[in-house]
Amino acid sequence: MLVRNARAYGGVLGPEQFVEWHHGKTPGLEGSVEKLRLNLTSSFAQLCEPNSQPPWGRAAIRALGETVIRHLPERDQYAFDDLNRRANLEKIYAVAAPDADVASTGVLLPGLGLVAVIAAWRRRRTPDGELALVWAAAGTAFVGFMHWRVQWNPYLFRFVVLATPWLAVLVAWWLDKLPRLPQVAAWTLVAAASVHGFGAGLFNTYQSGWPAVVRPAQSVGFYLYQNWRDWSAGLDRTAAPLRPALPMNLPLAAFYRQEPLRPVVPLRLSALTAALAEDAVRAGDGWLIVPAAKFIGREGAVMGRIWLYEGDERHAFSLAAYRVLGAGERPVPLLYRNRLTGTDTAWRRELLVRTWGDQPVKLELINPGDTATPFVLRTPLSQFTDTLPPGARRRLEVPLPADVVSLITVDFPKPGAGAPPALLEVRLVP
Repeated sequence: MLVRNARAYGGVLGPEQFVEWHHGKTPGLEGSVEKLRLNLTSSFAQLCEPNSQPPWGRAAIRALGETVIRHLPERDQYAFDDLNRRANLEKIYAVAAPDADVASTGVLLPGLGLVAVIAAWRRRRTPDGELALVWAAAGTAFVGFMHWRVQWNPYLFRFVVLATPWLAVLVAWWLDKLPRLPQVAAWTLVAAASVHGFGAGLFNTYQSGWPAVVRPAQSVGFYLYQNWRDWSAGLDRTAAPLRPALPMNLPLAAFYRQEPLRPVVPLRLSALTAALAEDAVRAGDGWLIVPAAKFIGREGAVMGRIWLYEGDERHAFSLAAYRVLGAGERPVPLLYRNRLTGTDTAWRRELLVRTWGDQPVKLELINPGDTATPFVLRTPLSQFTDTLPPGARRRLEVPLPADVVSLITVDFPKPGAGAPPALLEVRLVP
């Protein structure tokens, strides 16, 4: 395989650009220390995530992990694709059920493994103690190398888990050396934790067989498939086909086998070298589908449609579709962001809107809560302050600069203690 990689791609590990994309450039001594510190700290925080723990001690372990997360940076050069470490780990802690993509072993196995290493060190002059130390060193070297080599991402445990059998053998060796009563107690603890973890993984993890059948909508893949399919089916069929140009590993099946049938012509994203979306869509018929951030501010004269995942145009699952303008058509404003952020006392809705003419855009504000909510809406040209009654909707015409991408913010307070949440919703009205 290494020889074939070298022949096909010029490197034994594969194409150089993909190797660097996944692993990053090889750091020097100082960079290696920093990369290991950040990656191992992030993995420790992920070890503490609550769904991977047995019920006893879960709250205390969670609190420890959350303390570690608060000290991690939001941006650093050793995270894959500029991922936000803190935000991604907070998402893992927020899910109510185990997620096989990001689940860890929990702290019990590594904790027992550390105790086993100490025991092996104390028995280092015996043949079995010496072998146990060699075994531990091999596992430690593998885990350390993985954290030094790859860029951090929340799915790293899917690879580090290869060290788990080595660690389990080491723990079993140590348990076998305990006196009778502590040995029975320790094996009982391990067995109970294993049964609990097996049951949670089998019956609560949405990717496992039965939950995947009865609760498919919990899956991110299913959610994307369904929503991309509905969104792309709504792109007018007078401009066929669909021409997705997206990064690998995304669910392109959502664009196929629609009713009525429409042609799909997949393209390579790296081949889209045009400066403007207008130039890219002229190279073929139909709707060109690209990552949402690909042509922001560089659209030219096109018709566009946007689909956002978590309201973030930079997310890998957010899409933009463009086509050439028909006779007499004019571009319509596009909403590239609709993201909720917050501080300790206030919420903020951020909207990123692309305009073409100087006509004001129409926004609808919705208060789904049970309390009146004051808000301040700001644009580059104006500011509007008002209060939205509970359950009310209000439409506003908002002036924006012409032919640019503009930021709109809507600030409103967080409810006080005991009050129901009031998260204002904001949407762009066609």
